[in-house]
Amino acid sequence: MALLLPEFDPADVRAGRDLIHRLTADAAGIQRRVLREILSRNSGTEYLRRFLGGAAGDDDDVRDAFKRRVPVSGYEDVKPYVDRVASGGEPSSAPTPSPASAVVGINPSSLPSLTVPSNFHANGGSSGTSGGQQKLLPSTAEELDRKVFFYAVRALVRNMSLHTDHGEDDDGGGGEGMYLMFAFHGDRTLSGLPIQSALTTYYHSRQFQECDIGRFDKCTSPLEAILCPYGEQSMYCQLLCGLLHRCRVDRVGASFAAGLVRGIKFLENHWEEMCSNIRSGQLSDWITHAPLRDAVTGQYLQGSDPALADEIASECARKPWDGIVRRLWPRARYIRTIVTGSMSQHIPILEVYGGGLPYRVGDLFTVSGFYNATHCFTSQDGMIAS
Repeated sequence: MALLLPEFDPADVRAGRDLIHRLTADAAGIQRRVLREILSRNSGTEYLRRFLGGAAGDDDDVRDAFKRRVPVSGYEDVKPYVDRVASGGEPSSAPTPSPASAVVGINPSSLPSLTVPSNFHANGGSSGTSGGQQKLLPSTAEELDRKVFFYAVRALVRNMSLHTDHGEDDDGGGGEGMYLMFAFHGDRTLSGLPIQSALTTYYHSRQFQECDIGRFDKCTSPLEAILCPYGEQSMYCQLLCGLLHRCRVDRVGASFAAGLVRGIKFLENHWEEMCSNIRSGQLSDWITHAPLRDAVTGQYLQGSDPALADEIASECARKPWDGIVRRLWPRARYIRTIVTGSMSQHIPILEVYGGGLPYRVGDLFTVSGFYNATHCFTSQDGMIAS
């Protein structure tokens, strides 16, 4: 279990409400305990010794020393330590992002990879919030446990706020997300650690593949499509599965706005073929990746459905494609994607495609590797912040 994370079943709405109450009722106390645990683990690292000098004393003394002496750090401050880990240097000196407000050192004896933020277009590229520069950050199994926890809490808060028409014992909205998700191949460091995007590391992890977060964040894309190494086959099948479940979809999105725009343009070029697949019950022959093909034909495309094909075709044939997201997925309540930073250039076209659907602006910790557990779903100027 990751650092001081409570046990949490996201499928239990009532227990989830109690958890949120406990976390918010004593936020200051929880932060003090987390900082105490971080310092107890990492006070001997080279990075913290520079500032604390092996400070000893009770918990209050160490916390006060941390607040007075340890500066707010930027990536360039910790980059030399990360580079040493990447090249096979001393692990005990390497800093890593933590739940606290500062970068501290850990002993990454179990480091499975280094993560670098990326967007849909480039393997290992920048999210757009970092000026186009790649930033390597150590990734640990504990970090992935923490990410699953925050995803579950985020989904609970989102559904309590946006699906208020459902009862206390409902499954959190009952819908599915039509999300476009992709795992890209990366490179390796000189010491042999894999370099992957933060999301690719997560999608390949045990935490993502084995953790059942209930029906809170259920998506239409099969795991085999997310992990498929062939981008065009993955995109085609994720959109096809989203269309097959169009009446269940209550949110649409991708990690970044650029990826969602690319997906809609891909759909514009392939909707007739997808409708043919749905009408015949047969998947296109060019989908050759065996695990992907088996998943789609075994779980989604299990027979012909001419009526559904006609419904989709009638919407896609209408030009222009203004409001196409809302027309194809009529239950969709919002678009979930990042539209900040360089992604803001895609807002105008998403407004056209979305037909007035609000954005849920969030998941920035996915970009930076840090976590923000504060959620707010107040709609303002068409955007929903989290």
